Amino acid sequence: MGVLYNEYRLTVPGLVLGVTGVTSFGVSRAILSDTLNIFSLSTTDLGRQNMLHSFVVTTFILGTIISGMLSYSIEHIPLTRHLFSAQSFLLCVNAFLFTGSVFSGSSLIQFSPISFKENSDLPWMPTVPATEIITSTASTLFAIILSLIMSPAVFIPFTQIASFIVSVTALLVYAQADELAVSTVLLQWWKDRWLQEEEEEEQGIFLEERNRKQKTKTIMTLVLTPLIITSTWLFSTTAKTILNPIPPSIPARLDNTYVPSTRFDIVVSMYQEDLIAVKHMLKTIKSASPFHNLDQQPPRVIIYTKSPTANTTILKSLLEVDAVYKLDNLGREGGTYLHHIVHNWGELARQTMFLQATAHNLREVVPRINNFLVPNTGMLSLGFAGVTCDCNSCTDRWGWEDQFGIVPSLYSRVYNETCTNQQILLSYKGQFVASARRIRGVSKDVYEDLLEALTSEEGWSHNKDIIGDGVDRLDAPYFGYTVERIWSLLMQCSDTKVAALCPSLLSEWRSDGRLDDCQCLDPGFE
Repeated sequence: MGVLYNEYRLTVPGLVLGVTGVTSFGVSRAILSDTLNIFSLSTTDLGRQNMLHSFVVTTFILGTIISGMLSYSIEHIPLTRHLFSAQSFLLCVNAFLFTGSVFSGSSLIQFSPISFKENSDLPWMPTVPATEIITSTASTLFAIILSLIMSPAVFIPFTQIASFIVSVTALLVYAQADELAVSTVLLQWWKDRWLQEEEEEEQGIFLEERNRKQKTKTIMTLVLTPLIITSTWLFSTTAKTILNPIPPSIPARLDNTYVPSTRFDIVVSMYQEDLIAVKHMLKTIKSASPFHNLDQQPPRVIIYTKSPTANTTILKSLLEVDAVYKLDNLGREGGTYLHHIVHNWGELARQTMFLQATAHNLREVVPRINNFLVPNTGMLSLGFAGVTCDCNSCTDRWGWEDQFGIVPSLYSRVYNETCTNQQILLSYKGQFVASARRIRGVSKDVYEDLLEALTSEEGWSHNKDIIGDGVDRLDAPYFGYTVERIWSLLMQCSDTKVAALCPSLLSEWRSDGRLDDCQCLDPGFE
């Protein structure tokens, strides 16, 4: 539980699939162990080992078939070429380990022993050679270090490293020296200790001998404790050191001359959503702790509705908001946000939260606001983080691809320089907080051009050669998916450290967390 508590990238699908996978693995191994025990009287040790080898090979074959079918039906196969080009070395290592597991009959990086020899004294508790634990541990450490080196966007909490080292050490400390074997369950050690003490009393072993053994255990504990602490510290420091070389994002250009007249705006893009649900969402958002004492100014709520039958007066009264405006149903939520920025260029609040009428993951969004929204927040995404792409070939695993070449073009206009191989932080869900100084740090022409591309009936953003069979309507433009992903870049917050350190919405926070883990801060405000 401590390891899960300190894991900062938990997701609901990950937990569900992880628990299901571990449970299935345990059930299958239990069935295998029972089968081996049933045939133990008529099968040699070599035969039992061959049975396990067959089990492993069958598991890998079935796993490959099942995962292959699911990948083909869920993943976007044409985009996997970018995965192979970016992670080719790690994929080769994975293929090597996979092949080794099939031929060896056991995992090369996982300690999960099954006894091939009968043990009349402990038929319910198998033991394994200590060399297997050492080999498995070394392989695991190699895989972890390799992943840190090859993929900088990795952070391993101190507690996870400590738990791993303590577990391995506990297995090795209680090894049976004469057989170089260890118990797989701590309960076995307690049983052995109780039986040993009983035998010593019956045989009348001298007290000095017992004291000598206890002294040996004490010395071993005193030696191993600082070793564990030192090893954990060194490994944790190594992980953090590897993260440090990540190049910082280019300093943002802020409009420090702008003086806003309002403190905070909540801009909502609405169509025909349930009014009760929208009102509940707004109440929940405004209940977040950063809004309790917002310079004595409650946040101003501005609704943009695209429903052709909406009555702005009635909506304003029912939702109890400050303003309601009616827009043509063009450009999805991105068009709404850009409209607000362009048409309120000189009246932007010091900070603005952009939301859809049905906010995604509302239960997790409020903790994100509580943990990270501060007066000097410059850009804070309220969707999930951690996804980056190469500036000149930007794609993601959900099938989106920068077919219009907007990412390198926008990068040049935002930062006044050409991008090469920079990693771009992508944003999702169309919900975020941005400061007026950061918004206005980019030329107004950039926002106007994007708004035109989203709401126009024709032009480069409607190129049929690019869109193909994709959906492209005025109320749901194909280009809208691109705009959803470029808000971090547009707000000058393409910081790869955010991709590496920002916790998932479910995890909320990470060990040794900082305010800038999930956002870009504006200097000058306290």
